[in-house]
Amino acid sequence: MLTQARRGDGKRLDVGPGAYATRTVLKKRGNSASVRIPKHMLESVRLGMNGAVELREESGRIVIEPLNRRDVQLAELLEGITKEPPSRKRCWTSGRQ
Repeated sequence: MLTQARRGDGKRLDVGPGAYATRTVLKKRGNSASVRIPKHMLESVRLGMNGAVELREESGRIVIEPLNRRDVQLAELLEGITKEPPSRKRCWTSGRQ
């Protein structure tokens, strides 16, 4: 069951802990249908314009899922850190090393 999360806009709906839905209307675009996805939803799934998505039908529902979105884990970031100091690179803007 969907319940309103905010009374002001009437469009954002709670669907469970940490999740929400937005009601929208399908529009005709050529021979296809298009759906508008609000900016806040795109930001929350880290998807931008021209981002790749997978569109599929599951049990009578249409599912849109971002592709190539990779969550980086802290341990993976820490693997790149070594005890050796970073190499000195030339500063191209000032000509100094």
